[in-house]
Amino acid sequence: MQLICADWTGIGNFMKTFEKTWSAQYRDMEISVRNFWNLERTGAEVYINGRRVYHNEAEMASASLR
Repeated sequence: MQLICADWTGIGNFMKTFEKTWSAQYRDMEISVRNFWNLERTGAEVYINGRRVYHNEAEMASASLR
């Protein structure tokens, strides 16, 4: 598997959403993974040959600072 590209992007003002995307080729498959997160949610998507094969999104857990 060969890593083709990696990209970090921050979007927004106060509630900034961060995003990490990478792509790789393996045999005849083009694989792309997108991870994203902010203070409220986190998620991931996986694409193979342009077709979304996985999606997950969840709320961030909270913890008391006391």
